[in-house]
Amino acid sequence: MSSSLENPSRPANKERWWELVSALQADEVPFHSPAYVFDLPHLRRVTLESRQILAEMGIELLYTLKAQAAKDPLRVLAEIVDGLSASSPFEARYAREILGNDGSLHYTAPILSDSLLSSSNEIDFLSFNSPSQIERYSHCLTSTNLGLRVNPRHSFLLDDRYDPCCRNSKLGIPVDVLTPPFLKSLGKGITGFHFHNNCDSTDLGQIVKTLLTIQSRSPWLFEISRWINLGGGYRLPGASGQTQLGDLLDEYRSVFNIERFFMEPGAGLIESAGSLFCTVSDIVTSSSIPIAVLDTTVNHLPEAFEYGITYPLLSEVPLGESYLLAGCTCLAGDVFGIYNFEDELRLGDVLCFLETGAYSLVKANYFNGVNLPSIYIAHEDGQIELRKKYDYDDWLRRYKHLTSG
Repeated sequence: MSSSLENPSRPANKERWWELVSALQADEVPFHSPAYVFDLPHLRRVTLESRQILAEMGIELLYTLKAQAAKDPLRVLAEIVDGLSASSPFEARYAREILGNDGSLHYTAPILSDSLLSSSNEIDFLSFNSPSQIERYSHCLTSTNLGLRVNPRHSFLLDDRYDPCCRNSKLGIPVDVLTPPFLKSLGKGITGFHFHNNCDSTDLGQIVKTLLTIQSRSPWLFEISRWINLGGGYRLPGASGQTQLGDLLDEYRSVFNIERFFMEPGAGLIESAGSLFCTVSDIVTSSSIPIAVLDTTVNHLPEAFEYGITYPLLSEVPLGESYLLAGCTCLAGDVFGIYNFEDELRLGDVLCFLETGAYSLVKANYFNGVNLPSIYIAHEDGQIELRKKYDYDDWLRRYKHLTSG
């Protein structure tokens, strides 16, 4: 690794990642670039703190697999959380394998399938996304706590691409539909409800506003419910509004006899526990700004392209030498953004994108035939372990239907 990563200014919140950079520089473990690195001690701390925050309000902590499902981090999470949340038959099967007989398994998805029904006895809580799902499947799920996914039509997000309450959303039953005749038509099978209408929030008061919105439009829903899943989209350590939310839930316990509350963050637990390491492979100087071409691509961090997310970089500084960081594929939009560095970049410099633990490996793809990043795990004892190095055979298995014959 290049000396450009040595003796930099190290903000306190980045100290741990500089330690991991140093460990990889020590050549104790062969370093294959690019690489996802997951910090298990950090993940454990964030999850334990999050569980304690929720426990003080009487909320059970779930982890939703859609954010990241790598086995090592998932095992750490499963040791701490009260359950896992899935949105597909494969996720549900995998979650139950990880949980064993410990912890509850929760499920909601835009569609249900017959393949899910074959293993439905392993799902503890299932929230129907639509009235037609209830009509078709409720009689098949007699051993599961059944609920409704509710669209509260109360949004805190400005981008419709990831707003569950956007106009014409497919996610959940609109709260205005939940009238006494409708709820009565469901019979006694529905025992709770689930909503999800936020992203990256640290204000638990927004859950209070959502619950009060649902209550004002359908108080009857609370009368038939014994559990509520408050969804995800929140970062719990440092979140405000804990007292406000705890007081409201206590009121619901007293007035409506609601017995259990759940929250299912995904990115809020795993995002800060992962980073993407990569290497400067070329520097192009023929444009108005130097372009550093990396050996990774936005296809390894797809939300950089999908949502225009600019990930923090470990070695960036407020003012300095400016570079456009670009990926290595033929896609013109394969760029990460403009970053400033204390010194000029050189070929072979290793860079580290932070906050990449969520929606990276689960979305990464082989566009242009570019290999996937290797996977490293940082353990409690300080050791860093190479868990997976992808190769040509992995790529070929993905595309064997294209290469057969």
